[in-house]
Amino acid sequence: MHNHATVSLNARLILRLQDESVITEIAEGDKEDIDAAVAAARKAFDQGPWPKMTGAKRARVLNKFADLLEEHTEELAALETLVGFIELQ
Repeated sequence: MHNHATVSLNARLILRLQDESVITEIAEGDKEDIDAAVAAARKAFDQGPWPKMTGAKRARVLNKFADLLEEHTEELAALETLVGFIELQ
């Protein structure tokens, strides 16, 4: 049922609060999953394009991200209020 690379088999359902219908299922990571994610992020940061970019280029990327967040604020707020969590047993 899971299509993720987590070690933990715990999952949570994302439900629509209005009628409790299932929107999706997400994996819930444990310490081992978190350690692997941190190691992958560190490697991507150290060996990826970010540290090679100039400060000006990084600023453009961050400003674009901020613009996108601002542009989609209402959609993000709606998603936040739409869902709830129920732990799978």
